[in-house]
Amino acid sequence: MGKKSFILGGIVGFVLGSRAGRDQYDKLKAMSQDLWQADVVQSGVSKVEETVGGAARNQAANLTDKVAGMVKDKIHSSGSSRTSGRTDFVSEGDGGPMEAAEPRS
Repeated sequence: MGKKSFILGGIVGFVLGSRAGRDQYDKLKAMSQDLWQADVVQSGVSKVEETVGGAARNQAANLTDKVAGMVKDKIHSSGSSRTSGRTDFVSEGDGGPMEAAEPRS
């Protein structure tokens, strides 16, 4: 990756620093477009797109499964507290979690 960045930086520097004018810029632009359209480059681009797309789909599926599991757990745990019939809560006073109060007799 470092070598590619260096070459790209050299090209950009040449274009920005060139005193040759528009002709050199046009030549460089045409060469870069030809290079981009080359079969070898487009083949590499296709492989990268497939690899990244596959990885993204896998990660999306994993994330969806994790979120679904968390939601099911949350629904299950909140559903069991609702069936107890107790709705009053007391704070521990230290900013800690809320706990259900013991029923008063």
